[in-house]
Amino acid sequence: FDIIDKDPNTPIGISIRPIHLFSEFTFLKDVLQEFKRKKEHIGAVVDERGVILGIITLEDVLKEIVGQISDDMRKEDELLKEIAKNKWLVEGRLEISEFSRVLGIDLLPGPYTTVSGYITYHLGKIPQRNELIQIGKIKFKIIDSDRRRILKLVVEL
Repeated sequence: FDIIDKDPNTPIGISIRPIHLFSEFTFLKDVLQEFKRKKEHIGAVVDERGVILGIITLEDVLKEIVGQISDDMRKEDELLKEIAKNKWLVEGRLEISEFSRVLGIDLLPGPYTTVSGYITYHLGKIPQRNELIQIGKIKFKIIDSDRRRILKLVVEL
C-alpha cells in the first residue's frame, strides 16, 4: 500500500496490512522462501512468548546468506580518505576494525562496531558538528552529525 499519494488527513489505519511473524528460531532459508511465496519484503520476529523482537527484511536475509549487496557497498576510499599527512576524512559508519587496520592503530575492543560508535561510547554522548574530541592520542573533529550518530569527521594522529 502506497500512502505517498494519499490525502495527508487520511487515517493511517486504512493503509495498515498484516505483517508476517517469524519465530526467532526460523532458519533464514525459510524466511527467504516465505518472502518469495508471499511476495513480501518485511516481517516481524517474535520470541517464544510472542513478543516482537524486531523486524527482518528481504535485504537482511540476503546480506546474511550472500554477503553485503554490491549496490549498497562503498569502496574503502569513499569511507576513509587521507587528506594530509596523518589526517583523514572518515565516514562515521566505517567499521572500527577497518579504521584500526588502515591507520595502523590498536583500539581497545568495546560495545561498538563503527567509528561513530567508538567516539560516542568514549564521549558518553553524540557530539555536535565542529566539536573537537581527543581520545588517547587520536584527535577527532566532527564535520557532520545528526541526533543519532556521527556522519563525517576528520581524524588526526
